[in-house]
Amino acid sequence: MRGKSQIGIVSVILTLFIFQVSFAQQTFNYDRAWRKVDTLILIKGLTQSALTEVNKIYATAKKEKNDAQVIKSLLYKMDL
Repeated sequence: MRGKSQIGIVSVILTLFIFQVSFAQQTFNYDRAWRKVDTLILIKGLTQSALTEVNKIYATAKKEKNDAQVIKSLLYKMDL
């Protein structure tokens, strides 16, 4: 009996650890960030605020080595 309860405890601890690690590794939501930028530009006309958001996207993309997002943010920066 003692062996089964130890296996159960280890299973629960391992499951909780995996669950926690999966939440800690959530990636940056580029779609949401770009929607915010587009809203700032097109609806509100706040180009300076949009540029601030684009700079955040650029920094995150550079850190994550996401070349497509780096290029997109550079194009937006040139336009803004």
